[in-house]
Amino acid sequence: MRKVLVVEDDRFIAAIFTMFLRDIGHEMIGRCQSGREALDLCRLHKPDVVLMDIHLDGDWDGIQTADRITREFHIPVIFVSSDTDDDVIGRAIVSDSYGYLVKPINKKELAISIDLAYYKHRVDQELKQREKGYRQFISESPLSIVIVSDGKIQYLNNNALHLFRSHYIEDLMGMPFLKFVDGL
Repeated sequence: MRKVLVVEDDRFIAAIFTMFLRDIGHEMIGRCQSGREALDLCRLHKPDVVLMDIHLDGDWDGIQTADRITREFHIPVIFVSSDTDDDVIGRAIVSDSYGYLVKPINKKELAISIDLAYYKHRVDQELKQREKGYRQFISESPLSIVIVSDGKIQYLNNNALHLFRSHYIEDLMGMPFLKFVDGL
């Protein structure tokens, strides 16, 4: 059972979501109509997935709200909208969402989308944790590590910065590696 927050300003559609979620075995932990309310409910209930309409009451649209939810709470968001305008779809694509369902939706598509978003998000979070661990290991390694690609410095760890007599990785990234090698 997934805990799902519904951010939808149409009461009729929200009622349909409530029925669908119950039928597919998920719990609707809340419903709201604005982005600010959505953030408050995420903070309070920590849903597993958020179903987000694009057009909301208030200052933020669904895409802006989804961005805040993703950054602050790391919760997967699925857009659910009747809007198929190219500009809106383009904004949704470059957001960090986990899907886009076009209204009217059916129960089976909703169930599949929720499960896909939940599991993909879980895998993404595990990958980020592993990457963070690798990055920390490399940064703190007692060995000097320099990654060079196409002759240019792509990364240096803290010990390598000392070899290059610098305190800032940004000063060296993109520089030709051979510039720093004597006698070649």
